[in-house]
Amino acid sequence: MPDQLSGDGGSAPDAPEALLPPPEKRARTLPATGTSTQSTQVTPALTSERSVTSSRQLRLVTWNVASYRSASTALLKYVHEANPDIICLQETKLQANATPGPFLLPQYRYKTWFCSTARKGYSGTAVLSKLKPQSVHRGIPGHPEHDAEGRCIVYEYPDLVLVNVYVPNSGLRSCERLAYRVQEWDSALRDYLRQLAATRRSIILCGDMNVALDDRDVYSVEACRGCAGFTSDERESFRRTLSEAGLVDAFMALHGNEATPRFTFWDYRDSMGGVRRNGWRIDLFCVSAAMVGQGRTPRQVLRHNDASAEACTADTSPQSMATESVWKVVQVRPRPDIYGSDHCPVEMVLAFVPDAEASAAFSQPLVNVPERRESAECSSPVRTDDDASGCCPERGDSDKADPACPGVKQS
Repeated sequence: MPDQLSGDGGSAPDAPEALLPPPEKRARTLPATGTSTQSTQVTPALTSERSVTSSRQLRLVTWNVASYRSASTALLKYVHEANPDIICLQETKLQANATPGPFLLPQYRYKTWFCSTARKGYSGTAVLSKLKPQSVHRGIPGHPEHDAEGRCIVYEYPDLVLVNVYVPNSGLRSCERLAYRVQEWDSALRDYLRQLAATRRSIILCGDMNVALDDRDVYSVEACRGCAGFTSDERESFRRTLSEAGLVDAFMALHGNEATPRFTFWDYRDSMGGVRRNGWRIDLFCVSAAMVGQGRTPRQVLRHNDASAEACTADTSPQSMATESVWKVVQVRPRPDIYGSDHCPVEMVLAFVPDAEASAAFSQPLVNVPERRESAECSSPVRTDDDASGCCPERGDSDKADPACPGVKQS
C-alpha cells in the first residue's frame, strides 16, 4: 500500500492453494545503475507462439511482491500453479544490471523490467507476458519527469492497452509526499489515460494504487482515517482519474461491496503465524466500463459454444486482437492464501467475444471457469525484451509500519 522511499522488487512465481509462511526478511544490497525509460518496439512473435489462452480466456495477475528477491520462491511457485498469461509486478526493488535473465519463466517470452534510478533497492515494476505487444513503454508516456522511480510500464496491443503502475505512497508519518502524489503523479497518469480513452481501445489499469477507495476497503475506518492511502485528497484524486478515463474498479463492478475476501495488503506485523489481519484493498484491476458489460451481468457465458475446443480458442497474436474483438471481465479475485509478500496476488480473467456474438454470448448463464494446467516448458528459442539479469536489494525502514497508523502499509 503506502509507498515510501525504500526498496521494491518484481517477478512472478507460482504458488499452490496451500498456505505458505511469510518470508523471513534479510538485508540485501546491489550496485546502483541507470535504466532506460524510452519506448521500445518489440520484434514480431515467434511462429510457434499462437494461442496462449484456452476457451477464449486471458488470465492476468497483479502482485506487489515487496522485493523480487524475497518473494521469488513463492512467486515462481504461484506462477507454475496459476499459469497466468500476463504477470504485472510492483515494488521489485531491482537494479537494471541485476534483473532476472531470459531463462526465468521462459514461457513468458516478453519481459520488461523498469528499475528505479532515484534510489537503490526502491520501487520498480515489471511485466512478463506470453503475448507479443505492439510496443512497450517504460514510464508514463509523455511524462518523463516521473521515470526515475520506475513506477509504470505500458504494453500496447491493437485494441487493448495494459498499464501496470506502482503509485507513490503519500508518506508514512506526515504524508510528506501527498502533494507530489496527488498534484503531479496522479495528474500525469490521468492525462495519459484520458488520451488513451480517446483512442477507444480497451484499457486495463492495474497494480498497487496505494489508496483504498471505499470504507469497506480498510479493516477499520477509524484506525486508518487520515493515514497515507486513506486521505480524502488521495481518494478523491483517484476517483477523478477513473471517472475521466472511463474506468471502473473491476472487482467492485463484479462483486459489489459485500464480496469477500477483498483485502490485498496486510502489514507484516499482522501476518504472523500464517494469519493475516487488519487488511486493506489497494491492489486493483481498473478497466474500461465496456469490459464489465455496461448494464449486462458481466459474469456470464464464457464459452457459449463448447462444441469445438478449437472454435473456443482465441488467437492472441496482435493481428487477431483486432478491433472486432471484445474482452469482457469474467472474474476478479484476490488470493490471500498466497504468501511471499505483504500483498497477495489479484487475478483477473477476461473472455474474448467477437462483436457479432457478444449479445448472444452475454445473455447465457455463467459457465464456471475451468482449472487450467499447462506445461511450463518452452521448446522454442527464448526471447526477452530486456538486457538485464539478476537479484535485488534490501527492504528499507519505510517497509515498517508507522506506530501512529496501525496496520498501514509501508512501501
